[in-house]
Amino acid sequence: MDYFWVINLFVLIITLSNYTIIVSCLKKKEEIKNGDIKIITSDLNETVTLSCDDQKSIHIFDASYGNPTLDKLLIKKNSFDAPHTLPVIQMICEGKKNCDIKVNNETFKILSLITDFHKLLIKYTCVYSNLEPFPSYKVKAKRGDDYTWNVEFQGETLNKETYLHVNNINATCEEPLVKKTYVDINEAEYECNNMKNCVYVIFNYDGYTLCASLSYKNATIQKNSKVIKNL
Repeated sequence: MDYFWVINLFVLIITLSNYTIIVSCLKKKEEIKNGDIKIITSDLNETVTLSCDDQKSIHIFDASYGNPTLDKLLIKKNSFDAPHTLPVIQMICEGKKNCDIKVNNETFKILSLITDFHKLLIKYTCVYSNLEPFPSYKVKAKRGDDYTWNVEFQGETLNKETYLHVNNINATCEEPLVKKTYVDINEAEYECNNMKNCVYVIFNYDGYTLCASLSYKNATIQKNSKVIKNL
């Protein structure tokens, strides 16, 4: 009787151990699909792969690196997440068939010795359109002990179809055209494309601002953060 009890206990322990391993693996890297929309999550120091089949290209909707959470299909950013996550992911993946992203501070050019970044969330889809690759920018990012960010983007050309997305900071421009509550990145880009004098969009933690071309060079970003583009 005791012999069979020991065997059953051993089998139960092995089964639970395997279950724990499977669950932990699923938690580390997980992809959620809802129609054409995909949301992928990956932990620190992993490599995450985005891919599209049937001659489709990757189009990035949103992304956040730090400690974001997922509410249905909405990425909820932690107030301390890297505000420049989206353009970095766009530079790596936008318009490509597949791409690999190393989830670490080096990928996001974070110079600070901050250790509280744990996760990357990306929301994307695959489209048949031949999307233009997102242009490369030199990126410098630093977060201080007071949780304020200093983020710099440097590019070489001005392109009306290209936007610098700066999230979760208080940003202003000298000549704002429209200010709206944040709904969707594509909505803001669509509005800007349909305005003759709109050049770029600044995303704040609670909304976005469409900015006129005349004030582009003199845009002011508060909280010691800035967007720089060489013309």
